[in-house]
Amino acid sequence: HDRYFLDQMTNQILAFGVDERGQKRLTSMVGLGQWQEWHEEQVILKAKLASQPVGKSAEPVVKKRKLSYNEQRELELMEGNIHKAEAALAQLTAETETLATQDPKSLAGHTKKLATAQAEVERLYARWSELSGQ
Repeated sequence: HDRYFLDQMTNQILAFGVDERGQKRLTSMVGLGQWQEWHEEQVILKAKLASQPVGKSAEPVVKKRKLSYNEQRELELMEGNIHKAEAALAQLTAETETLATQDPKSLAGHTKKLATAQAEVERLYARWSELSGQ
């Protein structure tokens, strides 16, 4: 009687279940027969998930967040900024080699500039990696 009633009165059944990673999921079905198959699969899946160690899933779930407008703009300009920083670093490296042979006294101050330029290149690469989700 309940099956007949559901088939006659509904054109869609919504079911709350879980996916393979244990995440909650809403599933739409067209009839009670489809729901029964889905329900059997859910019982098996929940038993499988319950047998896994607590706190450890098969794959870590990493949600990729959407970038803000400013972050998207920063990401678009990042490649050019990295090229500029690398060019400045290359120039400072060449100047450091020249100073080492010609003016060793000013080498200490120039080495600080070189370290700052290297840190900036590393910061830009880290930020690029963060924004691009790699």
